[in-house]
Amino acid sequence: MKKQQLIDFVSKLDTEDTCEILAYLLKSAPDTRLHFLCGKIASGKSTLANKLAQRPRTILISEDEWLSTLFSQQITDLSHYIEKSRLIKNVLEAHIVKLVQAGNTVVMDFPANTPAQRSWLKSLADLANVAYVFHILEVDSNECKRRLAVRNQIGDNPFKTSEAQFDLITQHFSYPSSEEQLICRYEK
Repeated sequence: MKKQQLIDFVSKLDTEDTCEILAYLLKSAPDTRLHFLCGKIASGKSTLANKLAQRPRTILISEDEWLSTLFSQQITDLSHYIEKSRLIKNVLEAHIVKLVQAGNTVVMDFPANTPAQRSWLKSLADLANVAYVFHILEVDSNECKRRLAVRNQIGDNPFKTSEAQFDLITQHFSYPSSEEQLICRYEK
């Protein structure tokens, strides 16, 4: 169908039909994406997530916000974090898929720092049948610790992470391997 034929066709439709067609076209917008991020604590994941979320039709979902709102006093060690994170993921999964299927880009400020975390995040894009952008922030541990000290001092993160906690959590951190078959975008 040529442009003029399309204009003629749309001009004959009533307002309700036109709105339905526009809603359908927006729902399947080609720039709809699911963004997720990999990087050590204080590597800049949340900063990048907030920057990405400034784009039109983009929604930011932050694990730290959900955890601090629902479970701030209940997370005292790594096992509690894993348990509460799993609960949040179970609740949000279908909702996130629906948001993306409705034509929204969603930025997941959840760590993609282990194969299991990355698998879950990629599965959201697969379930929604949309493309994903997997951002990797490569920042060395010493710089992350320096940033972490500043972040803890400023208090702009709902959780204060000690250097010992950083070291413990970093033991579980891994960049993606080729076996995971992820398309990666390296950030500077």
